[in-house]
Amino acid sequence: MNLYTLFQWVINMRVFLNILLGLGLIFAYVKYLEYKGVYYPAKEILNYPSSAGISFKDIYITTEDNVKINGWFISNLEAKYTLLFFHGNA
Repeated sequence: MNLYTLFQWVINMRVFLNILLGLGLIFAYVKYLEYKGVYYPAKEILNYPSSAGISFKDIYITTEDNVKINGWFISNLEAKYTLLFFHGNA
């Protein structure tokens, strides 16, 4: 192996390692954004409808797979329809 071939090999290896490092940094950044993008709700409820002067009923619904879901029912006697709203969490 002559000096020129060795020099080319070193340059090629540096390019390869820089590309590998760049891809690793991109992957780490994507994983960081993935972690930051997930909403983790607090266990305690900070505001209730009653704090805005709205009366409500605290209700619990049990699903088919025995998961208990808590919600609020806010009634309106003038309403024609009832809206059931589920917010999602990633």
